[in-house]
Amino acid sequence: MVESNRKVPTITTIFKIAQALNIHPSTLLEDADINREEAKQKIIRMIEKEL
Repeated sequence: MVESNRKVPTITTIFKIAQALNIHPSTLLEDADINREEAKQKIIRMIEKEL
């Protein structure tokens, strides 16, 4: 439920997601003021690209 802001991922989970997407973990934590929907779509595109 991370994507719906109901649960906070552990640092281990953040690193695993970043590794799977071949990105630096900080990319997932950048700029807390960005549009959540835009950020969600960006991550979905990265995941789809890797599939």
